Amino acid sequence: MFANLKDDTSIEEILKNHDLKSLLYQFSVKQLAEENIIFLDEYHQIKNFIETKDEDLQNDLRIKLNGLFSNFIEDSSQYALNIPDATKTDALKRWKEQTTKETPLSAIFSILDETYKHVRDLLKTSSILPFAQELKQATKNAINSSKILPKQKRVVIIGAGFCGTLVARLLDKYKAFQVVLIDRKPVFESTPYSIMAMVDPDLQEKILLPLDNLLKNGVFIQGHVTKLRSNSVDVNGTNIPFDYLVLGMGSSYKSGIKAQNWSVNYRKKNYLESFEKIKEAKKILIVGGGTGMRLEGIELATQIKSFDPSKNIVLMDSNDRLMKRSSPAVGERIIKELKKMGIEIHLRTRFLKYDAVKNVYKTSVGEIKADFMMWASGIQPNSDLVKEFNADLVNEMGYIKANNDLTVVGMPKMFVGGDLKSLKEEKMAFTAQVDGIMIANNICRAELGKELFQRGKEHPPLVNDGMHFVSLGLNKVPKQMMFPCLKGHFFYVSPKVYKMKMDFLPTGMSVLKGEREPLGLYGKSRVEKILLSEPVVDQEASNGRLEAKSKKHIDSNE
Repeated sequence: MFANLKDDTSIEEILKNHDLKSLLYQFSVKQLAEENIIFLDEYHQIKNFIETKDEDLQNDLRIKLNGLFSNFIEDSSQYALNIPDATKTDALKRWKEQTTKETPLSAIFSILDETYKHVRDLLKTSSILPFAQELKQATKNAINSSKILPKQKRVVIIGAGFCGTLVARLLDKYKAFQVVLIDRKPVFESTPYSIMAMVDPDLQEKILLPLDNLLKNGVFIQGHVTKLRSNSVDVNGTNIPFDYLVLGMGSSYKSGIKAQNWSVNYRKKNYLESFEKIKEAKKILIVGGGTGMRLEGIELATQIKSFDPSKNIVLMDSNDRLMKRSSPAVGERIIKELKKMGIEIHLRTRFLKYDAVKNVYKTSVGEIKADFMMWASGIQPNSDLVKEFNADLVNEMGYIKANNDLTVVGMPKMFVGGDLKSLKEEKMAFTAQVDGIMIANNICRAELGKELFQRGKEHPPLVNDGMHFVSLGLNKVPKQMMFPCLKGHFFYVSPKVYKMKMDFLPTGMSVLKGEREPLGLYGKSRVEKILLSEPVVDQEASNGRLEAKSKKHIDSNE
């Protein structure tokens, strides 16, 4: 809790404490100095492992360390620190000298000592204390301003992604519930469009939805949940009890595809930095193509290539084919189209390390020289909060164990949706939104004493149904094609996909804003409102339409 914060608490101690670290990030955003906190945080993360003998970890640290110089010290960076010119000049000179020879990590790290001291001294714990009290009081006021009424049940939702935001919006209209939506960021970000925003910075304004006015009756709290209990959560130094809990914290990437920090301004800087790096680069290495429907690597490669056909793009994947969980025909066809675009593909290839001396990326089959590398792999579910509460609720892959009704195993008042749940299916924005509809239904049904909907019965498992789309660039791919991908599952590639995704963006955002009902987005349904006892989707009719539509497209492409 914030009670741990004292006048003599050091910045180092704050960064080691989850509660205080979340406070420090919010304070930095208010002071428009988030680059200082991010630098200090990353500096300490490297410092904790600087003496490691593990070669893989050393390689990761070397990349992160180079990132500290290029992202925070160089004047051209979007996040350049406000440090004395002499300190900056000396650090850059020494850093560039070290890249010409083999140098121990600790020696390179020591170059940042003066920069660290200067940035640390800018932050005084005494100035953070008043903010901590203000934030704690503001959180209490927000909860009190939406007082829970007699017989009203409080639904706390952690994570304002596709699932959590939709649950909040759907339940907010009912007087039976008080909705509390919590997220570290003040905006919802449409992740599927993040890749597009990297090559089209103007798109960023369209994919960010402010959360402070999303709920009409409930309340949004910006903060980091630091403690989970069986009937309450702690956020911003405040304990909030709940009757129902929805876990929608999503997943994280090694890349910048998903935002991990608190500031909207900083996120916009991320997009601009990615755009500038892509624009200046001649050759880009992308690690990770995609196994199922998570196709960030493929889409990233094709978006960049169609943005500027002169770019030399290398796509590397450790599997023996792209989209391994799909049929071999899908992977073969995708590779054929990528090669037509001039994209170099390396399968059965693992990234090993970056050689700073030669400025090359070492792989399992040789060296690749590129201007920079982009990660499109390494997706991790954000389940640490649940693991700290009860490790038995999280499986060995980090996913939260879920029943078919989307309740957490052994926790009937806790629901989980989106990327976090352990149920077998492709993790996509589409499935997360359908999870949101089902969770909202099941919370209502639990209150009515009715049997909860089960996946595979009233609610179809999307690993077996539906059509899925991938954009191969900015409307510059061959004629449309469609072919089997998984059992009962179809994969669709079209020159119109990019335009279709762009046309769908305002529609999808309007659902989250409450300007449009979501059910119509998932096929015609007999359900018009939440709380009805009908299935969420008319599966028989849906399957019939899908089969007819699929056959039509297959016939047209034979």
